[in-house]
Amino acid sequence: MWQDYALGVVQAMFAVALMPTLLDRQKPALSTSAMNAAGMTIITVVYVSLLLWLSAAVAAIVGFQWVILWIQRYNQPKV
Repeated sequence: MWQDYALGVVQAMFAVALMPTLLDRQKPALSTSAMNAAGMTIITVVYVSLLLWLSAAVAAIVGFQWVILWIQRYNQPKV
């Protein structure tokens, strides 16, 4: 399906766009990271149910990136 490729490519661009945030010292708020991680998990499940395997794989990667950001923010020293 062409939709799977289109969604997969756009989400791959989102994954690349998150890379500077993963490497930066400043991190998004915990609530931002948690809500995005949860949302991407739901989106991944929906894509799997529609048999959009590429989209599901890339959505899982983006969701994992948000989990990493949540962990990074959680482990930052409290000021």
